[in-house]
Amino acid sequence: FDDGLPAVLLNSYGRGKVVVLNWHAEEQQIAAPSEILKRSIEFLRGKNGQVYIFRSEINEAEYTTTYFKKNQAWLKALGWEPIQITEEDLAALDTDSVLVLPNIYIIEATTAAELLRFVENGGGLIFIDGPVKAMIHDDIRAITGMRSRRRYFEGEKALLAVGKSELIPNSDRELNVQAYHEQTLRWNTFREESVSALVQDIYQRVKATKPEVQVSAAVYRKQAWASGVFQNWYGWLANGDVDFVVPMAYVSETLSLESLINEWQTNGDIDRTAVGLAVANFNDRAKALKTPKQLLSEVELIQQRGINGVVIFDIEHISDDQIEALATGPFAPQDSH
Repeated sequence: FDDGLPAVLLNSYGRGKVVVLNWHAEEQQIAAPSEILKRSIEFLRGKNGQVYIFRSEINEAEYTTTYFKKNQAWLKALGWEPIQITEEDLAALDTDSVLVLPNIYIIEATTAAELLRFVENGGGLIFIDGPVKAMIHDDIRAITGMRSRRRYFEGEKALLAVGKSELIPNSDRELNVQAYHEQTLRWNTFREESVSALVQDIYQRVKATKPEVQVSAAVYRKQAWASGVFQNWYGWLANGDVDFVVPMAYVSETLSLESLINEWQTNGDIDRTAVGLAVANFNDRAKALKTPKQLLSEVELIQQRGINGVVIFDIEHISDDQIEALATGPFAPQDSH
């Protein structure tokens, strides 16, 4: 990328080769990733080799089937009918073939060893997005040629060719990266202002009809995340375009909630904030309900920090134990005497 972060990596190991597209290339924001993937498959695949796509239960439990389906559709759009395989099939793969790993982040040690054997014997491997959580394995570091993982990155980046490669489409036309960034900044500013104008218009229409109605907005909990979807909700509060906001604080640990509250108190209007809490831990591989104690601890922290309210999300799955804990605790009827 234009900031020096690696985008496409090609590494040789044994008789085989590995290509890493080090971002969410399956989103196909531009045309280049499709051409790179197409050329990579043609480069790695032997004359009679197959194209395989890896399906991992352990990854789908964590990230659902979305990535697999997107990459499968992508490969089909490029003209291949990829053969679906799992961990149990790796040992029998023809090394004249190409195996595509679609956003596979979690890899067990035994699977990493099989992938190394496949590449070492001449197989071609393509990672769509970097195997970040699998970098703990020596075998994955060996076949990718990468020594370690770094922090996740996001935001606008320009994909630049470094030298010549048959995998990378390139031309002699020079790209003015600075002008591109300035254009993107203007476009994103327009998008954010358009969202804010819509929020303001809705608020004014509601108040013109029913002034007593409180207008709220459920928003991304982190300012950086909210900016990514053009939710300038700190600005909405400051300009009086909403009565209050509900940051979606669907976290699994009370400590994470405390850091979010610190951010809101530093940057926003905490008096006009109600916290969105989830009844389940959505980050777990299985969507497990929070214990009543965990849910109560989140509500207690919110009360201690002077926030006026909470909004419970996923209410249709709330348990009787959670209801009882809330009804007899922070939401118990107040004695009128």
